[in-house]
Amino acid sequence: MESEDESEYEEPSQILYDIVPYREWEQEPEVVKLSEKLGGKNVNYWPFSSSNGTLLPPATERILSHRIPWQFAVSQDANLIAVLQDSVLEVWHRKENYGTLVGRRGVRKDPAPSWRTVAWSEDSELLAVAFSDGSVEVCDTVGGIIYQIISPKIPSSQPGFVDSASRKGPTDLTYLHVFFTNARLRDKKWLSELVLVDIGGRINSFLVSASGYQELSSFSVGWNLTAAIYSPTHNILITAGNSPLCGRSSLVGRASHAGITSYRLVNEAPHYVCLMDEFELNSLNSRSFYLPFVSSQQEDHIIRMSVSANGRRLGSVHESGTISVWILPGLVLGSLTKLNEQPGFDEVNPQLLQAPSRKKKKVEFLSNPFRFHPSDISWWNEESLIISRISGALSVIRMEDLSNLLGESPEFLDGVPRVSQAFEKGFFALECESVLKGRRPSSIDDSAGEDPDVDIEVESDDDEGSWLHFGKTSASAIAYYLTDNERFAPPKKPSKIVRRTYRMIALVSTNPEELYARKIDAEEYGEAIMLAQHYRLDTDPVYERQWRKSNKSVAAIHDYLGKIKRRDCVIKECMNTIPPDIDAARELLIYGLSGTDLESLIAMADKDSGEFVQSRRGRETDDWFEET
Repeated sequence: MESEDESEYEEPSQILYDIVPYREWEQEPEVVKLSEKLGGKNVNYWPFSSSNGTLLPPATERILSHRIPWQFAVSQDANLIAVLQDSVLEVWHRKENYGTLVGRRGVRKDPAPSWRTVAWSEDSELLAVAFSDGSVEVCDTVGGIIYQIISPKIPSSQPGFVDSASRKGPTDLTYLHVFFTNARLRDKKWLSELVLVDIGGRINSFLVSASGYQELSSFSVGWNLTAAIYSPTHNILITAGNSPLCGRSSLVGRASHAGITSYRLVNEAPHYVCLMDEFELNSLNSRSFYLPFVSSQQEDHIIRMSVSANGRRLGSVHESGTISVWILPGLVLGSLTKLNEQPGFDEVNPQLLQAPSRKKKKVEFLSNPFRFHPSDISWWNEESLIISRISGALSVIRMEDLSNLLGESPEFLDGVPRVSQAFEKGFFALECESVLKGRRPSSIDDSAGEDPDVDIEVESDDDEGSWLHFGKTSASAIAYYLTDNERFAPPKKPSKIVRRTYRMIALVSTNPEELYARKIDAEEYGEAIMLAQHYRLDTDPVYERQWRKSNKSVAAIHDYLGKIKRRDCVIKECMNTIPPDIDAARELLIYGLSGTDLESLIAMADKDSGEFVQSRRGRETDDWFEET
């Protein structure tokens, strides 16, 4: 039951926020292979196909495969951020706006990098790095590897294990959730317990420390999973998957109908207690034979879950794009919001619509049936969810009235962003900007005197899919085969390269004064002026900064110094500034004297507000300057 203070709390209808960039990683250019798309690996949009059998429901794998390959994890105190790149692990400290690199080392490349996982322990002493084949490394605070967990429960850690060379997606050993907990610690020699939940429905846990590890428990839920999350408040592990109870008409409205099953972590074997009522247990025990993920089309599998900070609510994203909210610990359905009911769900990035050179990418985006689906979810507070979509849209939706706290439109990031848990004033996000360029031909005749590494814009080749183009190409190929004449040789296309830039940003809630100061520091003077006018803030800091960065010309005197209101600041600048030319020096002297002559002194005697008051002659000079 909620307290009186929480029930009386009214969340603002809109938050004032700012996007703060912290880190940027520009990658080396890569040649685009035929099997790759702009955003990464080729993604098959056909909803009933899967490259890896029946490990995951096809739609679930298709949606989650859109995520960018890099991973990141923020410690609970937000002091450390671990960034798992393609082949590098970095740990950054919050000093100097997360500009302090405390650790960096190489890691092996993963065939399915977007299915890796990174997690911090509660005290930030340990960092777990899990790869898509199920292998797990335990690292220290600076990211240095302490040991790799070797156990018969982890097949990839055993000698002779061979991973598929052609694999691009997850396996049944890939982890859906990796977390640390201290709930079952009994011996002080262990720092924490590391729990691993994989797609195959296996839950393995190990007691870990800086000097070693020990296996604690091994459990299987009995079916494949699609999502999992741990709630430390209630000490329960919440899983979602193709449970035998999923979709049963007799369980409509219950969490088990959506495939959700929760387990309490206990010290005694089997270490996990299923939290179902008697009716659900009877239904589970009387289940008939079934095939994993081969079921009715009515099932809407859950692909992502997130627990609120105080552990009272569970947010879930379904394959269909529906977002459901459940009340914990009883898993009572609180709300169910379909994709077309979510505010701004179908908005497209304006940069994609307005750029004429990105026509092919626009067509590719619009042909993606999952383009507006949520891909990641987190909690802003107890009433609002952070939602990122495949389109790059980022929203903070209050579930009570379905309003976007960021305004009428979502904020757009590059790629399919990943988001962190929310902290006191905001949350972190990792985005990836991909720019496809053409490369000049490498032959001597075509590129004499030119640098082959200079990027050129890729022309649209939309006509390649037309029947006319297909007919011409086929006729030329046949003629070339029969005559071996270079005249009919297929045209050589310039190779295409992609440049990827990853960015770590934060969406931070702020007040007008903080945002105003941040805009000035970023030299976004136009936005700072509009902000000052809207919230009735002093505009002097904007013009002071512009004046000090100007060349002290005549125009700068009238455009910047002339708009500063505080008298002491204007007089100080007039006395201490030495303009570069005689005209500006004369104008600066005249401007300073126009506010210190007898007429100005008389005006100040009547009403002195501390502002710089020009005499009539000075104002006439300003008017003349503006007219000319």
